[in-house]
Amino acid sequence: MRAIFSRLKRSLSRFFSRVRFAIAGEVSQYFVGCDLGKKVDYSAVALVAKRAKVAKLTFIKRFPLETPYASVIGFIKILSVRFNPEQILVDQTGVGEYVVEDMKSAGLPNVEGLMLTMQTKEEILGYLKQQMQNCVEQCGNQKCNHPRLFQIPYDNEVIAEINLEKFELTKDGHIKFSHPEGTHDDRLWGVALAVYASRESEAPAFISIRKR
Repeated sequence: MRAIFSRLKRSLSRFFSRVRFAIAGEVSQYFVGCDLGKKVDYSAVALVAKRAKVAKLTFIKRFPLETPYASVIGFIKILSVRFNPEQILVDQTGVGEYVVEDMKSAGLPNVEGLMLTMQTKEEILGYLKQQMQNCVEQCGNQKCNHPRLFQIPYDNEVIAEINLEKFELTKDGHIKFSHPEGTHDDRLWGVALAVYASRESEAPAFISIRKR
């Protein structure tokens, strides 16, 4: 375990040196989102920095398949020491509930698990879309040049996952999300969970569907 932790520290140090995007100046709050996977899907961890009402994706890491959950927990623990996040929001669907308990047992503060049901997915991605579209001036014009409430660097892999995510309207009026065969959406959900963790007390956001 000590050897794994040592490798994680070295990996994280190199990772910080490759960070391409960060908020300039003092940052007031950090938030972490974690989407768990292992054999078929990847685990992904995103860090979002928020100052006032503006949130920015600082970085995101996707772990190789078969990465032990202990390694993911160790990575988040180092993040927690370095950035002291206000909240760590973790997908606890499936085995995630046990991982969340392990995180709490490991001393990680402010950890919260969230079941990714059809309804919670709708709320989480709806909130992400809302924050990416709305500007800091709340002018109501989605084509304005004002900075958006959530800003994301042009990361080809993250942008691709956002653009490839599919949705369909169910008979009961909910939205079902999926991704094309052979693709993954782990980074998307890591980012979406981190942004959702940064929300303030407000009404849930829902995605509007326009008929074509």
